[in-house]
Amino acid sequence: MDTHIRPYFSSTPTQVDVDATLFARCMESVEPAMARKLLGEYKLSPASICRPLFTSLFVGSLPPDYLNRVWDVFLFEGVTFLFRVALVLISCSARSVVDARTPDAALRAVLRPPPELLPPSPEAFITSALAVKIKDDDIRKQRVKLEAQAKRQTM
Repeated sequence: MDTHIRPYFSSTPTQVDVDATLFARCMESVEPAMARKLLGEYKLSPASICRPLFTSLFVGSLPPDYLNRVWDVFLFEGVTFLFRVALVLISCSARSVVDARTPDAALRAVLRPPPELLPPSPEAFITSALAVKIKDDDIRKQRVKLEAQAKRQTM
């Protein structure tokens, strides 16, 4: 776990920015309507969504029994599973996001969805996350490229 999340807490936000960029691409591919709403209409930055979710590993966003299962799978699957979980949260909170009147309300809907909007059990939630149509290997490769690019820009 240390190798997965420690970079999120460095003195520079490089890793969060890299993962936020990748997450935005995933959201545009998997949830295009929500990407247009959150990133376009509400002008939320991808980092404003990723930072609180990824650095907390979804504490405060998921009920404890869901959280335990997410952490189990995250420890096995790695960082790409965080993308999957965040995409499921966006999918579950879609109605609340559409009904939101302000960007802050839309962001709150994603970061803290009511439990009744989540799949009925932790296992159903994990199944939903694993079914998200993203390619983990592609994310890993793009992540390495973006990290290298970000390091070159900061030198």
